[in-house]
Amino acid sequence: MSAFDIITIILVTALLVSVVDLIRLHRKMRALERQLNAQEATERVPEVAASVGPREMTQDEAFMTKLNAVMEQQMANNALTVDQLVEEMNMGRTAFFTKLKSQTGMSPVEFIRERRIERAALLLNERRFNITEVTYKVGMNDSRYFARCFKNTYGMTPTEYRKRLGIGGLVMSAFVVLLMAGCVQQAPQRPSQRMGSAPEVDSASLALMELNKQLAISADQQLLTFAQAQEESYALYDANTWITFLDRGEEDGPSPARDEEWVMRMRTRNLNGQLLMDSEAAYRIGRQELPQAVEANMNEWRHGTHARLLAPWYAAYGLQGTEQIPPYENVIIELEIR
Repeated sequence: MSAFDIITIILVTALLVSVVDLIRLHRKMRALERQLNAQEATERVPEVAASVGPREMTQDEAFMTKLNAVMEQQMANNALTVDQLVEEMNMGRTAFFTKLKSQTGMSPVEFIRERRIERAALLLNERRFNITEVTYKVGMNDSRYFARCFKNTYGMTPTEYRKRLGIGGLVMSAFVVLLMAGCVQQAPQRPSQRMGSAPEVDSASLALMELNKQLAISADQQLLTFAQAQEESYALYDANTWITFLDRGEEDGPSPARDEEWVMRMRTRNLNGQLLMDSEAAYRIGRQELPQAVEANMNEWRHGTHARLLAPWYAAYGLQGTEQIPPYENVIIELEIR
């Protein structure tokens, strides 16, 4: 066994330990999965839709969208009560309690506390604020109560959480490098149905698949919150991508057809607004040359279209990223079609 093989085994072993921790840390995302009706990871990227226009929200989605927006506005309000939340939702108390329970499995008090802790976890992960500042930013002025609630959700204190995420990020980066280099076995292809046998997947791939699922759910929630906080009006389109149109382009013009070449400029930024990539090229439609967020919404594009897309990592540049874009990066794509 070579030294490189030994290093690979050590890194993968460390990854598995870290993944177990991260899955435990992200168990709260399972409630969000029920709310957003998330599909399995293999079904998350939709085919190009035949319909034109944004997907209309169901009543359940509209309820959760409004509720999340209210919580976003009231996040730092340590005096927020259940009655205020009911009033903001413009619903009867019983109807609100019943609806919330069916969508989240939680009572209003549990929901408020859970949302505060979820936001705290995101802020801790950003490392821009210390733990005391995070406590106040999520409306929980009692640091001991905050730490107790956080530990009940994540199984560790806020300090331990921040440390674990730091370690997990380093291990994940090493794993992605090995994966890209072909040093770690990826999940094998599904065998032919004629074989009659179930596919075999190694433990590292299973762990990565589960982590990707949780990170995809987290990405959806982050973009929902981000879209609601913008001055522009965003609508949810295919590939779970939020879009706002700065210019619709030629109203009566044709949309791109498969195998046609269209000149597009894409300026890609992270959610902090930092420019990561600026490219302009002639792209052949349907050849997987474009991010899925762009490809899946081809029916919306015309010559002259100028749009801004909020794309989750799995519909943008994926778990590998590019030379300019980090892995698992949710991005803003400013699209101009010549």
